[in-house]
Amino acid sequence: MDIDEASQPLYASAQELIQPPALQPLQLGIDTEHHCIVCKGCQCAVQRPSLYNHILHIHGHVSRLPSNINAILDEHQVPQHISSPQSKVIPVASIPIIPGFMCTMPDCGAAGQFYASFSDNHSRLAHPGILAKDCITPSLIQVVFPAKNDYQAWPVDPNYATLSAPVDYAPALDKMKHHDAQGWDDGRVHTPRDPRHVNGFLKEFGWLQITEGKNYKELCSLVEAPSRNNAALLPLKDKLEGYFSRIRPIVDGMAPLILRWINTAEGQV
Repeated sequence: MDIDEASQPLYASAQELIQPPALQPLQLGIDTEHHCIVCKGCQCAVQRPSLYNHILHIHGHVSRLPSNINAILDEHQVPQHISSPQSKVIPVASIPIIPGFMCTMPDCGAAGQFYASFSDNHSRLAHPGILAKDCITPSLIQVVFPAKNDYQAWPVDPNYATLSAPVDYAPALDKMKHHDAQGWDDGRVHTPRDPRHVNGFLKEFGWLQITEGKNYKELCSLVEAPSRNNAALLPLKDKLEGYFSRIRPIVDGMAPLILRWINTAEGQV
């Protein structure tokens, strides 16, 4: 893996900025989760004391900065200074989310975009005596404050990140078909080697042991919707359709994070 190549934004925050009318001409908004000022044009956050200089030197429209700017910022509880978080956080709205790295040492949470520079500038200085490989792990990050005198990259919680653009699955599907043609698929169900890829439901209720080694095409025929070919199951079909019609609005209204938790072994209790 070439870890020092420029990373492209793959994800976006699911949050949205508040944009008071007086700040819209300057493309400024306020992130309600972290109470920070965000410049949508630059896709970064700006510390409150640096806002005047940011507008002056980057955008050159300081005269358009509203006279009541401090009142607006006070209303939305924007502090004078924002420090880096010590763990993964909800992403800041309107700032790209990119692959990077974070420190796993307790109460640290430092993050960086490139492994080489991050391990040299942070791990070596902040945690001397600890190998970088023992305290640095891949993570989604945001470069929130890019200024050299107050550079802050934040590790973000992927549960609150969404894909920034539609993903083209065609190449992956073509590769799978190629593998099948080469005999990679033997037609049987196999338990994933990595336990992190094991579905909690299948593990909790023993379905992994039941289906292991079975022909998955034959299993699919057992769970297809009842039809006239198996009329004895038609009454069950009516009951199931009624059940799903009642539960669907409930599931649609649930937060994605809760749905992901339900699909784990802990969520099946």
